[in-house]
Amino acid sequence: MHERYGTLPLGRLLAPAVAAARDGIAVTGQLARWGTETVEVLRQPALAELYRPYAGKAAVGTVLRQPGLARLYQLVGAPGQDAAAVRALLGAELARLTAELDGLLAAADLAAPAARIGPALTARVGGRVVATAPAPTQGVLLLQNLTVYQRLAAGAG
Repeated sequence: MHERYGTLPLGRLLAPAVAAARDGIAVTGQLARWGTETVEVLRQPALAELYRPYAGKAAVGTVLRQPGLARLYQLVGAPGQDAAAVRALLGAELARLTAELDGLLAAADLAAPAARIGPALTARVGGRVVATAPAPTQGVLLLQNLTVYQRLAAGAG
């Protein structure tokens, strides 16, 4: 998508994400709660190892650093990086992890980009038009939740 429509260097666009992953983000109550509810069912030891320290109320306000994610973003955003080569590299790692964890994905799942441009989904919420990406994203769920919350708030007032 960026190769076709991007006007700024991808590395520049990813720089804030690289910094957040490298320098860390504050653990929120929601993230700590997710960790408490989810970390024990994570079959991937690396994910459990990464998130277990950030599970529970005591973790709120601590800093979650993800240097591996920072390196991934740097790789993807490196000047002159070939998107097909990055997909092949990620596909090989995906295949390795999938085999290790008895997963369902394969390297071929990353072989061809699936992003497409289409009309945005919109809904009027709070007097504003909210636009989001259509399926297969979480956009549909976002609009559904916003309209439900709006109806609930109207009924409570």
